[in-house]
Amino acid sequence: MLASEDANLKTALTWAATDRDAETLLRLCGGLWQFWQTRGELTEGRSWLETGLALRPSASEATTMTALWGIGWLAYHQADEAAAEGAVVRLADLAERHQDDRARRNALTLLGMVAIARDQGAEAVNLLEDALSLAVPGGERWLLATSQLNLGLAHLCVGDTDRARAAIGEALRAYEEIGDQRFHARCLGYLGHAALIDRDTDRASALLRSSLTAFRHLAEPGGTAEGLVGIAAVHALHGNATRATMLAGAAERLRDSYAGRQLPLDERVSGRYLAVAEDLLGPEEWSRAWAEGRKLRLDSAIDLALD
Repeated sequence: MLASEDANLKTALTWAATDRDAETLLRLCGGLWQFWQTRGELTEGRSWLETGLALRPSASEATTMTALWGIGWLAYHQADEAAAEGAVVRLADLAERHQDDRARRNALTLLGMVAIARDQGAEAVNLLEDALSLAVPGGERWLLATSQLNLGLAHLCVGDTDRARAAIGEALRAYEEIGDQRFHARCLGYLGHAALIDRDTDRASALLRSSLTAFRHLAEPGGTAEGLVGIAAVHALHGNATRATMLAGAAERLRDSYAGRQLPLDERVSGRYLAVAEDLLGPEEWSRAWAEGRKLRLDSAIDLALD
């Protein structure tokens, strides 16, 4: 629905920025940053948020906390951990000043995700357990489900697939009840990653195919890229080195289109199997297959993955 209002939204954002109305601009951004993330418009989203946070007089601290949460996530998806941590410092300070447990949870969540990116799994588990404990009393089902999903990712980071499946499974059921198709699909993908770690290729394939099919329907580039690489890893495990490499190349091209990165946890899980595909092909054939994958149209790449 928001996509059909693109022109009107940009007019409103531009008006608020031109009028130096930080409160209005950041209120708009606070409601839009997940939309920008879903659409792969990470750079545009960060630009508007940075503009609003730099305006003086500043927005209210409540509005600023939401904006810092958004810009931290967009920066994280663009591999800018320094900017994400900078947002966390400001967010945590404001959260303590206002005794705001929701904002405290958000700050801990970003710190936990940065720890996962840096392969600091034990620290990530501690941070994201604390974030989950702050989400429970508020009773917001989506926030609680997302906290469970994030904790599941921390368990994946340390290789504890049993705890990961339990946490992600709880989140999956909650998203299904809430009707959040995007995060439901993300849970399916990460359950597929747990199966990959356990080398259960049949289960991994079924879960990752379901996730990719959903993200294709939702037209979300980030989730689609995640699904392509996950299925590439399955093909690598089956010895289908050329197809695995082509799918990974197609995923890279898709990420390039929205200036995002492959999330480090995903890269560590799939990378170990894709390295085997590279060894099987040798440098020259691997480069050729990667380049062929990058040439594929997105629909063709998805069809190749799901075939």
